[in-house]
Amino acid sequence: TVHCAVEFEKFGDDRTLGKLHIPMGARFLVLDGQHRRAAIASVLKTNPELADETINVLIYVAGSLEQRQQWFCDLNKNAKKVSKGLSIAYDHRDPLAKFLLTTLEELGLNERIEYEKTTLGRSSSKTLCLGWALDFTKTVLGSKSLPESPKEKARVHEIWGILAQSLVPWFMTNQAEARRSYIISNKIGLDALAAAISDPAFWVSGWQDKLRTLCRDTNFWDKENILWEGRCLVQGCLRKNRLGRILSANLIKRRLGLVVEGEHREVELANIVEELRVWDLKFDETPEFPKQPGQD
Repeated sequence: TVHCAVEFEKFGDDRTLGKLHIPMGARFLVLDGQHRRAAIASVLKTNPELADETINVLIYVAGSLEQRQQWFCDLNKNAKKVSKGLSIAYDHRDPLAKFLLTTLEELGLNERIEYEKTTLGRSSSKTLCLGWALDFTKTVLGSKSLPESPKEKARVHEIWGILAQSLVPWFMTNQAEARRSYIISNKIGLDALAAAISDPAFWVSGWQDKLRTLCRDTNFWDKENILWEGRCLVQGCLRKNRLGRILSANLIKRRLGLVVEGEHREVELANIVEELRVWDLKFDETPEFPKQPGQD
């Protein structure tokens, strides 16, 4: 973007082709392509003869912060894929994303969120990614759109408020250790929780207390809890696929006193059958011990 008054001199009757006059003292702000600009500046120091080369540049006359964010989002949505977090944070046309950002900021979670990356590094001090938060909200709502009902909006705000105030692992000083120790500090845990509480049977009187109690139950969320094995954990390693999410959601549902029905019940039964099959194979492969002399 250029932050000054500019003058466009068109060629003949063509209103789209001409010369753009920009004062030499104008201030430019690079919205996208900072690394390419830095590379060009570095190359010119050792190869000044390249200064006469030209490249295509898209220039906007300076606008508000919101406009610049929207330009950034528009440019990257149709070109090089922008990170999910930034596309959520800068897309002012998505009512649900805007509502979520406002909610997280009001609850004081904004400083604990990773906005650029879709995953958290092993040593990251952040609590969750913005993309995780949006996926969680969409699953709970059962919709990708912001509900029109004020009651539904209030419920989303209340859910995030309970998580922000009661989810014990989120208060740990070392968030990297929290992710190593607790299921809920990883995306698979948050996805499973969303799938579990999206059940209409959960939204009865007293659901807030049930959710608070679940959030505070560190023994339940602990990776050492054997109940997670075979669900989102396989030999101690996270299973982040759809099967792991559904099986983990089933466990959370039972913890909340909900009935596992429909597709979730079918997946649960199929998993039990598969576990039995594996054990049968192990049993069949057990070698027979040779008979000792004198044995029939």
